[in-house]
Amino acid sequence: MRLTAEEVQGKIAGTTYGSVGSARAESNVALLRLHGPIMSRAGSNMTMSGASDPQQFAARVRAAADDPDIGRIVISIDSPGGTVSGTRTAADAVAYARARKEVVAVADDMAASAAYWIGAQATTFVADPGATVGSIGVVMAIKDTSGKNANEGVQTHVLRSGPQKALGQPGEVITDDTLAHYREQLMVFHEQFVEAVAEGRGMAVEQARTLATGRTWIGSQAVDVGLADHVGTLQQAINGEFSGSAGLAVRPAALSPAAQVETITGGDMDPKILAMLGLSADATPEQIEAAIREQRVKAAATERTNLLAGLGLTEESDKPADLGAYAAQARDGAAYRQAQLDRLHALTITVEGNDERGIQAADDAREVYAGQSIERINAQIVRLEAKRDTLPAGPLGKRGDSDTKPPKALPMSAFGLVGRR
Repeated sequence: MRLTAEEVQGKIAGTTYGSVGSARAESNVALLRLHGPIMSRAGSNMTMSGASDPQQFAARVRAAADDPDIGRIVISIDSPGGTVSGTRTAADAVAYARARKEVVAVADDMAASAAYWIGAQATTFVADPGATVGSIGVVMAIKDTSGKNANEGVQTHVLRSGPQKALGQPGEVITDDTLAHYREQLMVFHEQFVEAVAEGRGMAVEQARTLATGRTWIGSQAVDVGLADHVGTLQQAINGEFSGSAGLAVRPAALSPAAQVETITGGDMDPKILAMLGLSADATPEQIEAAIREQRVKAAATERTNLLAGLGLTEESDKPADLGAYAAQARDGAAYRQAQLDRLHALTITVEGNDERGIQAADDAREVYAGQSIERINAQIVRLEAKRDTLPAGPLGKRGDSDTKPPKALPMSAFGLVGRR
């Protein structure tokens, strides 16, 4: 039985997941939800099925920020991430609210990828003890179905008015140029993600970049690496137990050192802190600012030394190491590793069959080998290639592939959706 439009809206309003509705937890507290996969401009059926629309979420956040009767906003986040589109809109709305009143984001089971980008813009970020936090990075999947089509006697011709118009169409060969084009776009989104985390969390971009490996952290681990401020629950956040604990309604990175000192201390800094900075109790704001700047320079130098040591490198004062080049090498290595995992996935389907069982075997293989060395991945690829070459029907000739439809190409970027625990 099909539901009417009114019935659909009624069901959406009644759900406690996948929606971005708000409720007053207290007389002056707005509770907003960011639950489920984040899908740009998700329709009513998608939100009813568990997705969140970032544009709707942004509108709710801005409305709460502008409501004079609301003194504090609490955001419950339980999302593996989602599409690039719409994420910045939602994140900018949280930053807008943060500049006007206190915003507490809670990783209420999961705040990964796009969901973390959005939550990181809050005044305070709280991680539930068992919550998954992080997954800073971008993933893009492009399926090459040209081999299967060729095996079925199908050839796809793509006509373009320009050489880079709508690359990666279903059925066409995915070339190195196509991969390079999308990899370049992917890295642009990645850098935007890194910069947004750095700004939202008040940390150096380089520090945020070291955390942008796609890894996730659990509960207190997220606090240890600087992605969260506290370990706690949604109810504690609603009760106001973390209010004011982050120090500012606007992140420290947006203020000068002197303004940070005045805002955090109310104009009177603890003499012990002044002593740690090598200053007397009657130090002026300018002296405090200069001392903080000096400490930051020293901390950055120490961080660089530790980073070089971790890479097994040394540098001379007149010949500084080019960390950008090393970062580029690391990105190239990561891209190669991902490409080999994709190849392993495709070969597993070739050997096991392009049906539900074969695809599941390929997904399992990629998950298992994701944590293995590149040597082991390559060795498995060689073994699968040897198996493929012995198939009587040739590549993709197992279990009646000709009766199955080719998987749809996916040349769109989306933040890595982390599996539910």
